[in-house]
Amino acid sequence: MFVLSESGLIQHFTWNDHRSSWFSEFNVQGDQCDDYGLCGAYGTCNIKSSPICKCLEGFEPRIMHEWKMLDWSSGCVRKNSKVCRNGDVFKKFTGMKLPDSDEFHVNYSININQCEVECSKNCSCVAYAKLDINASGNGCIAWFGDLFDIREDSVNGQDFFVRVSASKLGMNIQGLWHQ
Repeated sequence: MFVLSESGLIQHFTWNDHRSSWFSEFNVQGDQCDDYGLCGAYGTCNIKSSPICKCLEGFEPRIMHEWKMLDWSSGCVRKNSKVCRNGDVFKKFTGMKLPDSDEFHVNYSININQCEVECSKNCSCVAYAKLDINASGNGCIAWFGDLFDIREDSVNGQDFFVRVSASKLGMNIQGLWHQ
Protein backbone atom coordinates (compact mmCIF):
# COMPACT_ATOMS: atom_id res chain seq x y z
CA MET A 1 0.00 0.00 0.00
CA PHE A 2 1.26 3.49 -0.88
CA VAL A 3 0.67 6.36 1.56
CA LEU A 4 1.25 10.07 1.15
CA SER A 5 2.68 11.39 4.42
CA GLU A 6 1.94 14.83 5.89
CA SER A 7 5.33 16.02 4.63
CA GLY A 8 4.51 14.95 1.07
CA LEU A 9 6.68 11.82 1.07
CA ILE A 10 5.26 8.77 -0.70
CA GLN A 11 5.84 5.63 1.35
CA HIS A 12 5.20 1.99 0.49
CA PHE A 13 3.92 -0.10 3.40
CA THR A 14 3.69 -3.89 3.54
CA TRP A 15 1.70 -5.96 6.01
CA ASN A 16 3.79 -8.21 8.27
CA ASP A 17 1.64 -11.21 9.31
CA HIS A 18 4.14 -12.32 11.93
CA ARG A 19 4.02 -8.96 13.75
CA SER A 20 0.45 -8.12 12.75
CA SER A 21 1.49 -4.63 11.70
CA TRP A 22 2.43 -2.51 8.71
CA PHE A 23 6.06 -1.62 8.05
CA SER A 24 7.57 0.92 5.70
CA GLU A 25 9.27 -1.04 2.96
CA PHE A 26 10.60 1.95 1.00
CA ASN A 27 10.03 5.64 0.28
CA VAL A 28 9.55 7.08 -3.16
CA GLN A 29 12.04 9.90 -3.35
CA GLY A 30 11.38 12.88 -5.51
CA ASP A 31 13.47 15.99 -5.43
CA GLN A 32 13.62 18.97 -3.12
CA CYS A 33 10.90 20.77 -5.10
CA ASP A 34 8.51 17.97 -4.11
CA ASP A 35 8.56 19.29 -0.52
CA TYR A 36 5.17 20.97 -0.22
CA GLY A 37 5.39 24.74 0.19
CA LEU A 38 9.20 24.78 0.10
CA CYS A 39 9.28 28.22 -1.54
CA GLY A 40 6.34 29.66 0.41
CA ALA A 41 3.51 31.78 -0.98
CA TYR A 42 4.11 33.11 -4.51
CA GLY A 43 7.49 31.38 -4.67
CA THR A 44 8.40 29.07 -7.54
CA CYS A 45 10.69 26.07 -7.40
CA ASN A 46 13.02 24.94 -10.18
CA ILE A 47 15.34 22.07 -9.28
CA LYS A 48 17.68 23.07 -12.12
CA SER A 49 18.23 26.59 -10.75
CA SER A 50 20.46 27.85 -8.00
CA PRO A 51 18.97 28.80 -5.67
CA ILE A 52 15.99 26.60 -6.45
CA CYS A 53 13.40 29.09 -5.15
CA LYS A 54 12.57 32.51 -6.51
CA CYS A 55 9.61 34.86 -6.32
CA LEU A 56 7.16 35.20 -9.18
CA GLU A 57 7.78 38.32 -11.25
CA GLY A 58 6.05 41.24 -9.51
CA PHE A 59 6.76 39.75 -6.06
CA GLU A 60 9.69 39.94 -3.65
CA PRO A 61 10.83 37.90 -0.63
CA ARG A 62 8.72 38.54 2.47
CA ILE A 63 11.77 38.24 4.77
CA MET A 64 14.91 38.87 2.71
CA HIS A 65 17.47 37.75 5.32
CA GLU A 66 15.77 34.33 5.51
CA TRP A 67 15.93 33.97 1.73
CA LYS A 68 19.63 34.84 1.80
CA MET A 69 20.06 31.92 4.23
CA LEU A 70 18.15 29.64 1.78
CA ASP A 71 15.06 29.47 3.99
CA TRP A 72 12.28 30.32 1.56
CA SER A 73 9.34 29.21 3.71
CA SER A 74 8.21 32.78 4.46
CA GLY A 75 7.39 33.14 0.77
CA CYS A 76 6.94 36.27 -1.26
CA VAL A 77 4.74 39.37 -1.20
CA ARG A 78 3.59 41.73 -3.91
CA LYS A 79 6.01 44.55 -4.71
CA ASN A 80 2.96 46.80 -4.84
CA SER A 81 0.11 45.83 -2.55
CA LYS A 82 -2.28 48.25 -4.25
CA VAL A 83 -3.35 45.94 -7.05
CA CYS A 84 -6.86 46.44 -8.36
CA ARG A 85 -6.74 50.16 -7.60
CA ASN A 86 -4.24 51.80 -9.87
CA GLY A 87 -3.71 49.58 -12.86
CA ASP A 88 -2.88 45.92 -12.78
CA VAL A 89 -2.43 43.11 -15.25
CA PHE A 90 -2.54 39.36 -15.26
CA LYS A 91 1.02 38.25 -15.91
CA LYS A 92 1.26 35.01 -17.87
CA PHE A 93 3.50 32.32 -16.42
CA THR A 94 4.23 29.47 -18.83
CA GLY A 95 5.18 25.86 -18.16
CA MET A 96 4.20 25.75 -14.51
CA LYS A 97 2.61 23.21 -12.19
CA LEU A 98 -0.63 24.88 -11.19
CA PRO A 99 -0.52 26.31 -7.68
CA ASP A 100 -2.33 25.17 -4.58
CA SER A 101 -4.52 27.43 -2.48
CA ASP A 102 -7.14 27.05 0.21
CA GLU A 103 -9.51 29.24 -1.77
CA PHE A 104 -10.34 28.55 -5.40
CA HIS A 105 -13.35 28.29 -7.69
CA VAL A 106 -13.86 26.07 -10.73
CA ASN A 107 -16.27 26.89 -13.54
CA TYR A 108 -16.55 24.29 -16.30
CA SER A 109 -18.80 26.38 -18.57
CA ILE A 110 -16.60 29.39 -19.39
CA ASN A 111 -13.53 29.71 -21.60
CA ILE A 112 -10.20 31.30 -20.71
CA ASN A 113 -11.20 34.75 -22.02
CA GLN A 114 -14.38 34.74 -19.94
CA CYS A 115 -12.33 33.51 -16.99
CA GLU A 116 -10.05 36.54 -17.33
CA VAL A 117 -13.03 38.91 -17.42
CA GLU A 118 -14.61 37.33 -14.33
CA CYS A 119 -11.34 37.34 -12.40
CA SER A 120 -10.61 40.96 -13.31
CA LYS A 121 -13.99 42.03 -11.87
CA ASN A 122 -13.14 40.61 -8.44
CA CYS A 123 -10.19 42.17 -6.59
CA SER A 124 -9.98 39.04 -4.41
CA CYS A 125 -9.14 36.94 -7.48
CA VAL A 126 -5.35 36.61 -7.51
CA ALA A 127 -4.89 34.22 -10.44
CA TYR A 128 -6.66 32.07 -13.01
CA ALA A 129 -5.95 29.32 -15.53
CA LYS A 130 -7.63 27.20 -18.16
CA LEU A 131 -8.96 23.96 -16.74
CA ASP A 132 -10.06 21.91 -19.74
CA ILE A 133 -10.82 18.58 -18.08
CA ASN A 134 -13.50 17.36 -20.48
CA ALA A 135 -11.76 18.57 -23.69
CA SER A 136 -14.64 20.92 -24.49
CA GLY A 137 -12.39 23.96 -24.73
CA ASN A 138 -14.06 25.39 -21.65
CA GLY A 139 -13.09 25.34 -18.01
CA CYS A 140 -11.61 27.86 -15.63
CA ILE A 141 -10.00 27.75 -12.22
CA ALA A 142 -9.62 30.98 -10.26
CA TRP A 143 -7.64 31.36 -7.04
CA PHE A 144 -8.59 33.72 -4.21
CA GLY A 145 -5.91 33.05 -1.57
CA ASP A 146 -2.14 32.88 -1.41
CA LEU A 147 -0.62 30.57 -4.03
CA PHE A 148 1.62 27.75 -2.83
CA ASP A 149 3.57 24.86 -4.29
CA ILE A 150 4.31 26.48 -7.65
CA ARG A 151 6.88 24.59 -9.68
CA GLU A 152 8.43 25.22 -13.05
CA ASP A 153 7.61 22.24 -15.27
CA SER A 154 8.53 22.69 -18.93
CA VAL A 155 7.29 19.21 -19.88
CA ASN A 156 3.85 18.94 -18.24
CA GLY A 157 3.40 22.53 -17.10
CA GLN A 158 0.50 24.77 -17.92
CA ASP A 159 -0.01 28.48 -18.31
CA PHE A 160 -1.59 30.49 -15.55
CA PHE A 161 -2.12 34.19 -15.00
CA VAL A 162 -1.32 36.07 -11.77
CA ARG A 163 -2.58 39.55 -10.89
CA VAL A 164 0.37 41.94 -10.54
CA SER A 165 0.90 45.69 -10.56
CA ALA A 166 1.52 46.95 -14.07
CA SER A 167 3.88 49.62 -12.73
CA LYS A 168 6.11 46.98 -11.11
CA LEU A 169 6.41 45.20 -14.46
CA GLY A 170 7.39 48.45 -16.16
CA MET A 171 4.26 48.45 -18.29
CA ASN A 172 2.16 51.29 -19.57
CA ILE A 173 -1.33 49.85 -19.61
CA GLN A 174 -4.45 51.11 -21.25
CA GLY A 175 -6.96 48.30 -21.05
CA LEU A 176 -4.26 45.65 -21.45
CA TRP A 177 -4.67 42.61 -19.22
CA HIS A 178 -2.15 40.14 -20.59
CA GLN A 179 1.54 40.51 -20.98
